[in-house]
Amino acid sequence: MAEEIATLGRPVIGFFGLIAKWVDFDLIRYLAQARPEWSFVLIGKLETDATLLRDLSNVHLIGRREYNLLPAYCKGFDVAMLPFAVNALTVAANPLKLREYLAAGLPVVSTAIPEAEKFDGLVSIGRSHQQFLEQIQELLVEGRRGPRLSVSHAMERESWDYKVRDLSEIVMKVASIKAPGKVHPPGLLA
Repeated sequence: MAEEIATLGRPVIGFFGLIAKWVDFDLIRYLAQARPEWSFVLIGKLETDATLLRDLSNVHLIGRREYNLLPAYCKGFDVAMLPFAVNALTVAANPLKLREYLAAGLPVVSTAIPEAEKFDGLVSIGRSHQQFLEQIQELLVEGRRGPRLSVSHAMERESWDYKVRDLSEIVMKVASIKAPGKVHPPGLLA
């Protein structure tokens, strides 16, 4: 576990990624004020004004970290969050961090963006600030906190190996439909 979060109050609710205008600071502020005993960790380059969070002692903006260090931070998260404002940009987004959280075996709570809703059963959805808080609370009460191998295994079909195999199968099917026998382009000899 990363030293920076090892000593924080538990539970640790974490986020990593670019911290820009699409991150819902109102939601994070609501959560931090509702649960002052919890720690909220945001890891990533800050590209927007974070004044709304600066006065909250349980919100930790720890800056950008190297990608290879993120697994150590994930080990310290009890719950990962995807607190995106729901707007035209995020409704069309396909955040890689969602898959990274799940591959790390973490329980995840997200706002209601379509990509998160595709992972029904693996991702809890908060459609309001209060419901987002309730979803985190429910995971914690159920003991679904921190990395779990079963969650990580559920993401195996999302790996690059599986994607390459799936695409290869599609290409082979298309090729066999277009050319059921061995057909050569005009002007070429076999």
